[in-house]
Amino acid sequence: MLGWAANSMALAQPLASGTIYYSRYQFPQGQPMAELWAISPDGSADQRIAVNLPEPGFPVPSKQGLHLALTSLDPAAQNQIRRDVFLFHIQSGALSKITGLRPGNIFPVPNFPASFPFHKAFSPDGSRLAILFYNFASATVPPYDSDDDGDADTLPFSSSSVIPVLYVFGADGSAKDLIHIGEFNEGLYHGGNGVDWSPQQDLLAFPIKIAVPFANSPVNGFVTALFAIEPVQDAMNVGRARRLTSPAGRISSIFEPPSVTWQNDFQPAFSPNGQQVAYVRLQSIISGALRQLSTPSLRIVNTDGSNDREVIRLKVGDYVTHLSWSPDGNLLVFDLGKQAVIQGIPADLPVTETLELYLVKTDGTGLRKLHNAPAAFPTWSPVGQPANLIPIVRRTTPQAVIAGSAGFTLTVSGSNFAPAAAVYWNEMPLPTTFISETQLDAVVPREKVALPGTVIVAVVEPNSGVRSRTSVTFTIERAARLTIRATVAANQTVRVMTLFWPITGDFFLEETESLSASWREVQVAPITSGNEKLVPIVIGSGQRFYRLSLR
Repeated sequence: MLGWAANSMALAQPLASGTIYYSRYQFPQGQPMAELWAISPDGSADQRIAVNLPEPGFPVPSKQGLHLALTSLDPAAQNQIRRDVFLFHIQSGALSKITGLRPGNIFPVPNFPASFPFHKAFSPDGSRLAILFYNFASATVPPYDSDDDGDADTLPFSSSSVIPVLYVFGADGSAKDLIHIGEFNEGLYHGGNGVDWSPQQDLLAFPIKIAVPFANSPVNGFVTALFAIEPVQDAMNVGRARRLTSPAGRISSIFEPPSVTWQNDFQPAFSPNGQQVAYVRLQSIISGALRQLSTPSLRIVNTDGSNDREVIRLKVGDYVTHLSWSPDGNLLVFDLGKQAVIQGIPADLPVTETLELYLVKTDGTGLRKLHNAPAAFPTWSPVGQPANLIPIVRRTTPQAVIAGSAGFTLTVSGSNFAPAAAVYWNEMPLPTTFISETQLDAVVPREKVALPGTVIVAVVEPNSGVRSRTSVTFTIERAARLTIRATVAANQTVRVMTLFWPITGDFFLEETESLSASWREVQVAPITSGNEKLVPIVIGSGQRFYRLSLR
C-alpha cells in the first residue's frame, strides 16, 4: 500500500497546530475494541486518553476543542447490540450520555434495532450535535419519536435493511429533530457515511444515495452524492437541501467487455473557514459478473458546488474511512488501509487491522505517514494536548518496608497526574496529596503493612475512573527475627534484644522478655555515646553500627 508514494515520505514535515484524536484498536478474541488516543501533528506526544467507557471510539471534537463526541457501548448496558453517543469534557473528564435506548430495547428482544451512531458533528457553538445512525435489521427507526406522539418513528417500508437516519440533538441529549431518513439499503451505497457541520453557518454536509443517468444506459443507476442540508426537520422534502457533488456512472458500450462503473462520494469535512468541503470518492467497477477492488481519491469542492477537484488518487484496493482538516486549512489527515474482501467479493469496508494515519497538503503534495496500524478515524482539534492523559506510575519511595512497621508517607513518581488523582493500594484508595503532575504523596497507615506480602500501587483519575496505564509492586518484607545477647559495658548487665533484619538507618532495639528459640549469639562491642550505646553488630562478613537504646 502506498509504495508509489515512498519518495513523498521524505518531504519536510508540514507544520500545524492542534491535536489529532483517533481510534486505536485492540483485538481481544479477534474483535476490534477501540481506545481513544491523541497525537500531535508532528507525530510526538502520542498518548492514550482516559475515558470511563468500554470502547470509546470515533472521536469528534467540538469547534472550540472543549468536548469530544464518542461512540461506545453503554457501561450500564453492555449486553446491548447498539452503540450510544457520549459527550466527553476533555479537561475534566466529565462524561454524559447523549443518546439512549427505549425501555425494553435490549438484546435478545426480537427485531432489536441494532443502531450504530458512528458519524457525528458539532454545531458552530457546540450546543447541538448532528448524529447519523446506521440502523440494521428493523423497520423501526430507533430510538426516537420525532413527532412527539409517544411512538417510535416507522419507515415507509417493512423489510430489514441498512438505513441511515440523521438526527440533530441538543448537546445535553434534548431537542432531537429528525433531519433525514435514507432509502432502503442506502447504507450499502455509502449513503449516510459521514456528516459534518459548517463552522461558520447552520449547514450540514451529508451523503445521500440518488439515481442519475449512467453513460451508455437507457435507465438510471445509483450513486451517492454530497448534499448541503439545513438542520431542519425533513430537510430534503421541504426544499432545504442542495447538491454539492456530481458522481457519475457508466455502462460499457457494445464494443467493450461488459462492465459497470460508478462513484460514491462520502465522508464530508468542512474547511475551517467553511468555504470548502473535503471528501472521499470511491470508484467501483463490476467487470463481467465480478466486482473488482475499488479506487479511492480525496477531493475538495467549494460549498457552492464549484471547483470540484482531486487532491490525491490512491491505489486500487485502498480504503479510507475518515478525513479531517488542520486548523489552518493547509492539511488533511486521513486513515488509509486495505479494502475488505468477503468470500472473494470486495466490500465497502476496510480491513481494520491495516488502517494507518496519513497527512497530505491540500494541493496533494507532502504525503507522509503519521501513525502505523491499527489507527483509524482521525479528527483534528484546534487546541493542544488535553490535560487528562492517562497517568503513568514509574516508581515509589520507599519500595519496601518490614512487616509491622509504623505508618509512613509513600511518594509515587510518574507522569500525567491530575490534581484529584488518588493513589490506590491494591484496590483501595489512600489519602493522597497532589504535589505535581509527576509526584503524589499518599499516607499508608500501620495496619496496611502489618503482614508480609506484595501490593500493587496504581493511580486512578476519579473523574474518568480510569486506572494508570502502569503500576508498580510494593513489597512488605518478612521480618527476619535475629535475637542477640548484648553485653552493655556501662553496668555489665545483659539485655536480650530482638533485631529485625534488614534494617536501614537508625533502629531502636526493643527488649524482649526471654530468649527466642531461634536465637543465635552475635558478638557485639558497645561504644559509649552519651546516654546511648552504638553497637557494632557483626553478621556474616559485614559489620554495621546500630543505635541501642538503654532502658
